Amino acid sequence: MNTKSKKFTKKGIIPVFLIILLTIAIQFTDYWDFKNDSKINQEKSYELFSNIAAFFPEKPKVNYLIYQNDTFLGYTVKKEEIEYTIWNLNKFYPDTLMLENWSVDFLFNQGLTNIIINWTPTHPNAILENHSEDSINMITFKDKLLLDSVNQLYYARFSYPTNPLSDSIYQKMGNQYFNSIKIDSK
Repeated sequence: MNTKSKKFTKKGIIPVFLIILLTIAIQFTDYWDFKNDSKINQEKSYELFSNIAAFFPEKPKVNYLIYQNDTFLGYTVKKEEIEYTIWNLNKFYPDTLMLENWSVDFLFNQGLTNIIINWTPTHPNAILENHSEDSINMITFKDKLLLDSVNQLYYARFSYPTNPLSDSIYQKMGNQYFNSIKIDSK
């Protein structure tokens, strides 16, 4: 009888221990959601270039993109492994095939994989959007090519650590960033 109660106690402790671990994991996830929602709500709008404004968690720094013998002016904020960037590409590629080729080439030359191109983006000024991953450094990239009324092309990017548990939170932050980009018509 004594042996049976010891076995019952050992068997009973494991489910209780698992329930406690699960409760801690859920509370940690709720805390992480709250922390990231707080970050989203602390952003401020900044004027970029002559006709673009976007929300960033802090004042963006000037950033230059050098690609295929061209230099593009941009702005970026990197905060806790999350990066918000927008570049003025100074060019208009009138052919959609050229745009797609340039975009894939640009991503591929950065060593990114799992490249997905979407020709039906949700942003009103976007002409295409990309999803790609840096599988070595575990970073996910969301990009949008934006076009203003005078055919000026902009490249907006949101990148974050690849983490299936937090992916929906990062996507929410990325969507808020992209939706905050306002392009004034000239």
